[in-house]
Amino acid sequence: MDNPKRDRKLTFFLQQYWGILLLLPALILSIVFLSLYKNYASDDTFIHLKFVQNLITSYEWSFNPGEPTFGTTSPLWVVLIAPIGSVTGNLLLVSKILGLIFFLGSIFVFYILAKRIIVNSGLTLAATAVWTLDAWSIRWGISGMETPLSLFLILLGVFTYIRERDKTSLLLLNPLIFACGALIRPEINLLFAITLIDQLIFGGSNKRRQAFLSLCLYIIVLLPWLIYAFINFGTIVPNTVLAKSGYTNPLVFPSSGQAGFFILRFLISTYVIECTVILLAIIISFTSLRELILKIKGNRYMFLFSMWLFALPASYCITRASVTSRYLLMISPFLILLSSQSLWFLWEKTRIVSSVKNLIFSLIFSGIVLQNILVTFIYILPMTAPSRHFNETLPRLIEWVAKNTPEDSVIASGEIGMLGYYSGRRIIDLVGLVTPGIHPFLKNGDIYQYLSLTKPQYLLSRELTDPRQLTFPTMLNRSRGEIPKGQFALVLSLGSSGVGVNDPGYGFDCIWKVKWQRL
Repeated sequence: MDNPKRDRKLTFFLQQYWGILLLLPALILSIVFLSLYKNYASDDTFIHLKFVQNLITSYEWSFNPGEPTFGTTSPLWVVLIAPIGSVTGNLLLVSKILGLIFFLGSIFVFYILAKRIIVNSGLTLAATAVWTLDAWSIRWGISGMETPLSLFLILLGVFTYIRERDKTSLLLLNPLIFACGALIRPEINLLFAITLIDQLIFGGSNKRRQAFLSLCLYIIVLLPWLIYAFINFGTIVPNTVLAKSGYTNPLVFPSSGQAGFFILRFLISTYVIECTVILLAIIISFTSLRELILKIKGNRYMFLFSMWLFALPASYCITRASVTSRYLLMISPFLILLSSQSLWFLWEKTRIVSSVKNLIFSLIFSGIVLQNILVTFIYILPMTAPSRHFNETLPRLIEWVAKNTPEDSVIASGEIGMLGYYSGRRIIDLVGLVTPGIHPFLKNGDIYQYLSLTKPQYLLSRELTDPRQLTFPTMLNRSRGEIPKGQFALVLSLGSSGVGVNDPGYGFDCIWKVKWQRL
């Protein structure tokens, strides 16, 4: 015979504590997944570390010693690593440990943010568990990149803004945190601008004065670095912003449509369940997203979230930026929060017995967890797994350069991080991250013309066909001028597996010696 009192106690227990029962395994599982990437570091990681290395040894902001350049979008990340790295001597390990600290910190800040805007405590913990298991957040967690810190500052900045917005006093923490964030990722400037718009629309009686003073404080914090950058680099815009734009390098994305397709494919393949829940909530509301937002608690915050979810991908489409997962990851926590709010709206809107709702919710949560596991094992791990290119052939090429070239040699390459960090040679960046002078030539598609001006003695390339059948690297195929026969001599060629999702097949890592005619 059923016991109603016992059933009520069980229901109360599940409503109050089931989220905790989900969050603890999620934390353990995320640490297990993090361990899968313990040996992973991208080539971009070593670009940061090269700047750190020169900052420690030469007290200058450069990739090549003696050549100041705005070659990193994350100056604050470099500054954070430098003092600890100067003591330990292991810059890569320091960057990974800092990444882990901010990865865990982002989970905590996500929780306190979700707790503030989501009605149900169980749903708050479930959303936090989803963020804890986010496949892309884990993928970049201990990569040595700035990604965990950018996520931590974005979430903390939004939390402090929401907490301070309705106060009549000056918003202090919000502009300070976002200004620090802008020194990690330039896109955070856009998020701060959205908070100003949100403040002007939804703020209290003193909203205009608050917004103006917040902007002033934001500028004051950024101004010292901007002045330093302009004096030393002649610009306040990072080289990487231009180098990764389709307007500078048409090979990145020839059109905004292609950039948009890449973003859409990323969101659907990784967050299809969250996007479906949001769309379903809009459809069931029968009218518009506006009615949905007005009917859920925390509706004042949904404008901010929705604008950020739209504005960041739109900015990438407009600039035709070379988008990677760590860029789009900056909208992921808000996609999870918005889908959680939408799920609560559906919970209240639909007339279904609680037991069925609980079952549906459990299936949705399980589906999201499974979705992240599949993304990890089917897509991310094969892309980041130790490849012959990164673990064998590229280190051998760098070792050859270090042992067989004069110390004053100039090496041109499209992959510069590990090469610059370990070889100790002056590097010409054929992508333009640390060599802004190449940008006009990238736009014209004539890299050879730039090489003829800078005259490197060696060039590193990756070829997809047997390089012994080539007279020069294929990256120079778009050259407008004639390349003299015999100018490029193949010195070393090593077969290797692909370098990532854009080059999954077999290829050849090559070193070419370049012979320039003396005038």
